[in-house]
Amino acid sequence: MKKYVLKIKYIIVIKIVAALISIIGLASMPYILKLLFDYDFSKGKRGIVYLVLAYAFAMFIGMLFEYISQRHAWKLEQRFNILIKQDLFDSILRKKYTDFKHHEVSEYISIFNNDIKTSEQYIESIVAVIQTVLQLLVYGFFLFALDYRLAIVIILSSSLSLILPHITGDRLSQKKSGHLSAMASYIDTLLDLLSGFRFVNNETRTSISQKQKISLLATEEKLYEFGKFKTFANVLSGSSMYFLQLVVFAVIALMLLKHTITMGIAVAALGYIQSFCFPMAYLLTEINNVNASKSAKEKLIKLIQEKIDYRPIIERFRSSIKFVNVSVKLGDFTLQNFSYEFKKGKKYAIVGPSGVGKSTVFNLLMQYIHPDSGKILIDDKSILGMDTSKIIACINQFEHTFNATFMENVTVFGAYSEGTVENVFHYFTNEKLNTISKKESARDLSGGEKQMLQLVRLVAVDSEILLFDESFSAIDHENSKQLQHSLLLKDKTILFITHNKTRENLEDFDEIVQFPML
Repeated sequence: MKKYVLKIKYIIVIKIVAALISIIGLASMPYILKLLFDYDFSKGKRGIVYLVLAYAFAMFIGMLFEYISQRHAWKLEQRFNILIKQDLFDSILRKKYTDFKHHEVSEYISIFNNDIKTSEQYIESIVAVIQTVLQLLVYGFFLFALDYRLAIVIILSSSLSLILPHITGDRLSQKKSGHLSAMASYIDTLLDLLSGFRFVNNETRTSISQKQKISLLATEEKLYEFGKFKTFANVLSGSSMYFLQLVVFAVIALMLLKHTITMGIAVAALGYIQSFCFPMAYLLTEINNVNASKSAKEKLIKLIQEKIDYRPIIERFRSSIKFVNVSVKLGDFTLQNFSYEFKKGKKYAIVGPSGVGKSTVFNLLMQYIHPDSGKILIDDKSILGMDTSKIIACINQFEHTFNATFMENVTVFGAYSEGTVENVFHYFTNEKLNTISKKESARDLSGGEKQMLQLVRLVAVDSEILLFDESFSAIDHENSKQLQHSLLLKDKTILFITHNKTRENLEDFDEIVQFPML
């Protein structure tokens, strides 16, 4: 990260220096015009040639270094995106699951799509403000060299417009923040509706479309409110520039009338009005952009700097898992005073109807949720504030499958060795499992095949405690029976939620835990 930060600073410096050289070249051109109009032509044409060459050189320098500056602007955008997106993604990955769930996935996506772009605008506008200030200083220098009276009039008149961003800045930032929030909500709606595509038919299509339209209209209304106010702020800034031009034009006309300036000074001053006014208007626009994007930048920094999950790691499992009077309320459901001891090496079948707390027990043990009261102990030590990922692994009925190859899924993109995965295949010796392992895209797998993939991933992790939440529900009977039997022979502590209470299914387990418990 430090390497990229230094590169970004280096790019910004080059961009600003190149812009400064370009500004000097372009700013000298009106002054050369002044020298041309005031030239004593009785001295011959040599001086004219020098002025033409100087004008051409100034133009060449201006264009060349403007190209260099703009090229580094694109490089700045590239480096910024690499740095901030990777940093944000890594910060998200380091969170506890409970902290991660403070935001919906759609909100994270919106941050990557919108807030980062807006924060990039913040950096670009800061750089643009610096460049524009340098531009105004350079033009100010040439103005004073031209005529100090005109320089004072132009600078004083234009400085009055600098108060405008303070008038509109806060409201502009609020409008932008409102639009970004609406965008996050809209993305959430899209994800929700498209995830339920199976419900789309002739009867539901119009209603689902209307649901999307309501969210879309609300989002675009926020964009319109932001754009409308930004337009007002920009027009207000632009109007002040036209007023400046009018004032300077009148002063030049008066000075020409009184013969206190030459025609060359007048022509150059008129050129500098444009060259000075537009940078000032640009400065005001960029200050407005800074104000508008400030809240998104602060939100992004806050998210990156949120507390990272640095919990002590439990390295070994020695004796037992204990739930001691554990209670938790989740919406309308309450798990009340649950107590049980799961001993090392045993295989437990957890059975019972839906909605009685079986999956809740797993979520508590995985620390996806935290108990309202009671304790969860591993080897008589509380797991609260501890990292148990080294000794516990879990898969549920609808575990996520990455849009990647079979091997990338089971090794989690190389986190676990392919050798370990091959050992899993040899252990289970399942023909169906061997067949699906040869498929390139996990997206092509059926529901049951995806559950077999998850089984391979879980066993490859080689944790001491394995949790299965209806993990074989979509696998056909014969393969489910064979895989489950082989799994239960492993020297692991296994907790297995199942709705299949047949004798054939339960005979390999050491204990049957019936829910709800009395």
